[in-house]
Amino acid sequence: MKKFTKKYWVIISSFLVLLGCSNQVPKKDLKQLQQQNNQIVVTDNWQYTFCIDDNDDKHCGAELKKEDTTYYIEYSFIKKTKKYYPSGVYKSYTTPKRICHRMELLNNDTLYAFHCNKEDSLFFPNYIFSTGKYYYMAKRRLNMNEKQYRFYQQHKDSLIHVKGNDLPPLPESE
Repeated sequence: MKKFTKKYWVIISSFLVLLGCSNQVPKKDLKQLQQQNNQIVVTDNWQYTFCIDDNDDKHCGAELKKEDTTYYIEYSFIKKTKKYYPSGVYKSYTTPKRICHRMELLNNDTLYAFHCNKEDSLFFPNYIFSTGKYYYMAKRRLNMNEKQYRFYQQHKDSLIHVKGNDLPPLPESE
């Protein structure tokens, strides 16, 4: 009975904490994240899109809208080490002609960049990549079997810099 009560107390207290918390990302969190990825702008305008807090870690997503551009970050906070780890920093915008541009940024590198018609923004085959197509495919496990994924992992230092959209399928690693 004690275990049952403890489990529900944690759920209820977590819910109450979420109700009382601001939707705004604290600047101290952003400053810690910025030390690992300088693309993160420290400002009061970041809003949480989700935040899951369990016993060991906190996993969050947040969004910043500036004029016609949206920035999005995903990060984890490991309670044991008290360290922040950004897992992605994304930037997107749409031109007046309804062309959607998206990219993932890490410090001064663009890990991938593509554009597409606004209506096709959810359909991977319609993306036109300028860089990072293999990276994007590997991160999301799209159009890649296990052996191709292993090949990517073995050669990602060079494959991450491949430019263009019409790329051959990756060979399979044994």
